[in-house]
Amino acid sequence: MYIILFIVLLAFLIFNNENKQSSNVKYKLALFLLWLFLAFRYGQGTDYFSYYYIHSNNTTLHEAFFNTHATHSEIGFRLLCWLFKYDYTYLVFFVSTIEMIMLHRFIKNYSTSRIMSLLLVYPTIYLTYFFSAMREGIVISLFIGIMIECLEKGNKRVYYILSLLCCSIHIVSILFFMVPFIIKIDLKKMIRIAWIALAFGIVSWIMRLYNYIQFIPIIGMKIVSYSPQISMVALLERLLMLILALYLLQEIDIEASDNSAIVYLFKIYSFGFICYAALLCLPLVSSRTAILFKVVEIVLIPLLYSKTHTKPKDKQLIIALVVVVATVMTIKNINSYISQGKYHSNINFVNYPYVSVFDKDEIWKYRDGNIYYDLVD
Repeated sequence: MYIILFIVLLAFLIFNNENKQSSNVKYKLALFLLWLFLAFRYGQGTDYFSYYYIHSNNTTLHEAFFNTHATHSEIGFRLLCWLFKYDYTYLVFFVSTIEMIMLHRFIKNYSTSRIMSLLLVYPTIYLTYFFSAMREGIVISLFIGIMIECLEKGNKRVYYILSLLCCSIHIVSILFFMVPFIIKIDLKKMIRIAWIALAFGIVSWIMRLYNYIQFIPIIGMKIVSYSPQISMVALLERLLMLILALYLLQEIDIEASDNSAIVYLFKIYSFGFICYAALLCLPLVSSRTAILFKVVEIVLIPLLYSKTHTKPKDKQLIIALVVVVATVMTIKNINSYISQGKYHSNINFVNYPYVSVFDKDEIWKYRDGNIYYDLVD
């Protein structure tokens, strides 16, 4: 089912034409399908039942405010669980709807190819952070849907208030406070810093720096425990997309006033790569921090693509590259969900099943029991 949805997005991109009305209809249909799958899912995503457990332990204001059950969540998210205390599926529906509204606002405000943006968002942002990593999915959606626009328009007060709100949902959002300072740095300098960060990250990975991080008081062991082996596919994907963005960037005049949004977004994107590269010896930590800003790629690539003056044949190659990357990442991520979710051995990326709230029991036909589900029920 997930592959079919991906193929629909792919077909809409490949057979997209210059007719704005037709393109808009395809975009709205695709957006609706993505919302439908997200809002009515059940048991889908690696962390679905762990959030179910968090929700079940925060059904009173006292539990949510004082974290009496010591659940792994910040107070803002616990209070959100309390607001939807009667049914976890209501919380999922609400969060999913907010995420898709924010995604639509971001694409509408910045993207020059909405279908391409949806294809780029599908493999990781949608399938991982919207489907599974709910807390980070919320803060990512708020960042792209409201906060970037606030910062661009100089509304820093609202930006900082929303940053605090995001921190109450996921502490990684503390990095949002750095963005107002990051965007003041010259773009070329940011790109140089990105390459330096990559060099540092590779060296720290080779030297196994994570062996020393465990000795940091209080948080050291926690950080190391969340850091599995580095994914070479993920590393290559980030490098490839950065190189593609840099290639397209050289085709435009970054000093031109009508390209100011590109420069602005590219600085945020570069900051995301710097976070990822510098923390390369802690793969999961680096991915979880970098994704906050890598997300702007979903509009940055279409923006750059629309501005480039390369030959039609070269443009086709760029589209082909985007399609290949999205395909590889979709397959890679679905395979990881199958492995982490303890699905039965006959399940693969092609037949990876979708289960909705209307047939909840179906999920246990495809996967083994879940410890968090058992703790609640």
